[in-house]
Amino acid sequence: SFKMDLLQKNFWKRALSLFLFLLLLSGALLFCNRLLVRKDSYRDRALFFKEGKAGRIDALFLGNSHMKNGVNPAQLYEEYGITSYNLASKGARLNVSYWILKNALRTCTPKFVFIDGYYLDQDVRYLDQLPKDTGVEGETKQQALGLAHDALDAFRLSKTKQEAVFDLFKKKKTRQEFLFPFYTYHNRWKQLTADDYRMAVGHGEVSKSLGAEMNFKIDVEAQKTDLIPAEAGMEKETVGTQYLQKIIALCLEKGITPVVVQLPFPGTEEQQRAGNQAILLAKKAGIPCVNLNYVPNLIQAGSDLCSQTHLSAYGAYKTTHDLGGIMQQLGMKDHRKDEAYAGWNTYVDAMHEERREGLEQAKDVRSALMMLRFDDFDAVVFINHGSRLLHSPYILSELSDLTGKPMDFDAQYDDSLLVVKDQGGKQNASYFGFQDVEKVKSSFAKLSYLSTKDWNNLQLLGADGNSLVDADGEGNALQYYTLADKEAQIFVFDARDHRPLCTLRF
Repeated sequence: SFKMDLLQKNFWKRALSLFLFLLLLSGALLFCNRLLVRKDSYRDRALFFKEGKAGRIDALFLGNSHMKNGVNPAQLYEEYGITSYNLASKGARLNVSYWILKNALRTCTPKFVFIDGYYLDQDVRYLDQLPKDTGVEGETKQQALGLAHDALDAFRLSKTKQEAVFDLFKKKKTRQEFLFPFYTYHNRWKQLTADDYRMAVGHGEVSKSLGAEMNFKIDVEAQKTDLIPAEAGMEKETVGTQYLQKIIALCLEKGITPVVVQLPFPGTEEQQRAGNQAILLAKKAGIPCVNLNYVPNLIQAGSDLCSQTHLSAYGAYKTTHDLGGIMQQLGMKDHRKDEAYAGWNTYVDAMHEERREGLEQAKDVRSALMMLRFDDFDAVVFINHGSRLLHSPYILSELSDLTGKPMDFDAQYDDSLLVVKDQGGKQNASYFGFQDVEKVKSSFAKLSYLSTKDWNNLQLLGADGNSLVDADGEGNALQYYTLADKEAQIFVFDARDHRPLCTLRF
């Protein structure tokens, strides 16, 4: 009996030791997994889990980069008090969007889900069996899998995530890669940064843009295309149409109102047909839908696009504003006076800060002028004599939009142009050709400007008589002795408190 007791004690000791070892091993593997995985998906979704668990998300947006670049939840809150999160993911086909939603519903149940109809024509069943031509311009098979990681990695391992992986991928190796990211990222040790360690313990830097990603550049080569009739859809059924219907059914099952939208862009006939078909399917299902492609003059092919199919930051601003009005009509609640939502003001502040950074980092005049259209900024824009910019219809149109004044002059070589955007003081102005302007008062500076055949002098003075921006010894903000070769100089001020923000020279 003593021997049996001893054997039994030894058995339980070994069992306990094995259990503790496995527990420690699991913890170590879990930590290594959190440490080594790429953090893009986690940074992008961190605030979704925070706000979703708190019950502070009334709407979700699904789609790919078309939606991710096109709708800004922080703007929706600032303008309408609507709380939402953009769960769109770059390259996400509608089967990926379906599983993003199904995993997201484990965290919260929104009142509305907005689904973009882009990619409805995609007919790919498994993402790891893409044809050589994936159906997306410039996309490779490897890129498609990488983007799928961005879509799914942030969701914890669960029965729902397992179902997603088995539905989206055919190969055993790919399924292992998505269920156990450590399997993919175990060689990332040399790439780790301090933020990887902070993220692993829950203290890393996360995105405050509520899932959206704004494009602070433009594509001046994007071309306007002719719209086909709104009732012209696709003739065939695709994997995309099947999963759009599954998204609609899932929403209705959960008591969520699904809304199918088509964001505006100058698409090809095939792309327009796909978007139109999404709207036709929504109408057939008897659910709300809106095709913003058919809103007159909503989008301009120049400043509102960063590519032929993606909106620029200002294009997204206009689209979000219009969509917000529709959301308001659908009965979405305004939370701006609710103390429980006061923290959402930090996301609004982050949006304005991101705009400032986007303007400061502008790489060309056209992108800078696009950013100046935001109400955040006042500015003085100088175009030097001899510049090709004075002969660009696009540039002149942008400058006209800033001031509300026509730019219909015929520039000669010796002509320069100064444009003042002053929202607060309502002193918008343009000075073309030879000028001698003294001490014009705006809301942000006292302005004097002299332009002759071979000389330009601009003074931007504060109340104390000192220059508000970097200037030469004579107070010339254009620093014409050393910077006469610059085609354009832009002096930017905060439209709210009138402080100088930055100077851009091109």
